[in-house]
Amino acid sequence: MHIDELFIGRDREIAQLELAIGPGDDGLRLAMLTGPSGLGKTTLTRVLLERARAAGFRVALANGRAGTLSTPFVPWMEALPELKDVLEIARSAATADMDQLGIELVSLLSASTEPMLLVFDDAQALDESSLALLPYAVGVAEHTNLTVLIVEQNDAVGIPDSYRAFVDGLLARRVVRHLELGPMSDDSIRELASHVLELETPAEVPAEIVLRAQGNPWFAKELSDAFRRGASEIPVSIAAAATARLHSLTETAQDVVSAVALCPEGAYIGWLESIADEKPRVFVRTMEAIKASGLVREDGDIVSIAHPLMQQSLLDELSAAMGRALHLELTEVISTVPLSGVTQSRALGYHLSQAGRPDEAVAHYLRAADANDIQGQLHEAVADFIRALDAEPRIEARVALLRRCGFACMQVNNDRAAEFWNELGRISSAQTDNDTYAYALFQQYWTSSDGSAVDRLERATSLGPDKYGWSA
Repeated sequence: MHIDELFIGRDREIAQLELAIGPGDDGLRLAMLTGPSGLGKTTLTRVLLERARAAGFRVALANGRAGTLSTPFVPWMEALPELKDVLEIARSAATADMDQLGIELVSLLSASTEPMLLVFDDAQALDESSLALLPYAVGVAEHTNLTVLIVEQNDAVGIPDSYRAFVDGLLARRVVRHLELGPMSDDSIRELASHVLELETPAEVPAEIVLRAQGNPWFAKELSDAFRRGASEIPVSIAAAATARLHSLTETAQDVVSAVALCPEGAYIGWLESIADEKPRVFVRTMEAIKASGLVREDGDIVSIAHPLMQQSLLDELSAAMGRALHLELTEVISTVPLSGVTQSRALGYHLSQAGRPDEAVAHYLRAADANDIQGQLHEAVADFIRALDAEPRIEARVALLRRCGFACMQVNNDRAAEFWNELGRISSAQTDNDTYAYALFQQYWTSSDGSAVDRLERATSLGPDKYGWSA
């Protein structure tokens, strides 16, 4: 299908995005495209990139992939290969000087002799180090021939507070042209379905497809494709479509797909081979059948569920017992596949946490945090400390983690530091631990921006002798 046929019903949105990037220096420098999964953000972005190239722009695309499989600065390396050497050095240095990296980035962008469109797809999934560089690009965009486009899936789970604070700041300053994508009209859904079904006119599209698509172009394509294949029934929901495909596979293939669904950022192919426990050529045929089902997509060694809506449906299909069993199987196979220490520790931490083993999960997350801290990847270390805290449900065990989270956030000026010191204060107050309570109040003194700093310090000094030495 020709690329211009892929955004049926989105002419107004395309026009708005083209206006946002503008011709040369006349465009608004910052643009943002947001919306839930399945409404066509990726398709719109692809069309916009093609048109920008045709208009003489250099297009630089960065893809967010946060969580257990993230690697610091990789999105920037992919978008701007000229920065790769500098970022590689920073990643391996004892401490990453973000200001120096920001200066290098600004110098590169300022030196460009052609208009540039810098796109962050799935920006909400950027790793913390990449996110820390984003304000430098945004800051220089208004003074150079650069347009920054941020594409966000706003119904994604676990969007980092650091990203949300950055975007909310942009929107509050009203310096960004914001386009929020909504459902397509019924007429547009009919036109889209008619292309998939290869019908003469949109009027021939079955009303059931339009009704069940509910303005979602991805599901309209899924429904139309099922109808075209002569499926006995049109799936009544996205869940039904995903479930029908899953149950058409062998039991081993179903286990592999379920394991992929349990990995938010995708699963390494080596993990899946161990899960399948088949001879190599048999496993190849299993993966070919899974790919033919349309349930997964491959990106190098990473296998992911084809669409977030489909992934959620597959997760809903799993019983709690099966989900826990697969998480535990994944923890066993992850250790057998060669990965970087941080990536492996994060993956183990996530799956152990989901399997209800907080002690082991926290230990692995802290191992990742300490490794990042030693390597100078302080933003990544903060993210791992917070993951460890989120994995620990027991109040008595959270006290030490809250301190580490608080200090780590203070190192990188992360506003969440106050949140962690506040929780530590509440816990120690409830336990009548005046020493720790005073300590928490003192740290709140340094991190509070709500006008209560002096009051907190006075309350801390009234609680008795200084056991921890904070008064010095």
